[in-house]
Amino acid sequence: MADLALLQADLLVGAAALVRPGGQLVYSVCTVTEAETAGVDRRFREAEPRAEPEPVGRPWRPHGDHGSGGLLLPQDLDSEGMAVFRYRMV
Repeated sequence: MADLALLQADLLVGAAALVRPGGQLVYSVCTVTEAETAGVDRRFREAEPRAEPEPVGRPWRPHGDHGSGGLLLPQDLDSEGMAVFRYRMV
């Protein structure tokens, strides 16, 4: 799983290079593991200083450093667990 989290962070960094200033980048993943959710968010923001986290709002539970991402647990909407992080590129 650690290898997947590193790959996901690398993919985000690569995608960020294609986003113009003022544009948005969304990272969404169908898991609730720390490594592939908040861990990827943390690694990405360390590598990409242009990324400013934006809140995702309801029905997402605040997740990650300072609640910058969103988390849905299986019991929240009778679905699979998933996480989402949204960034504004400056």
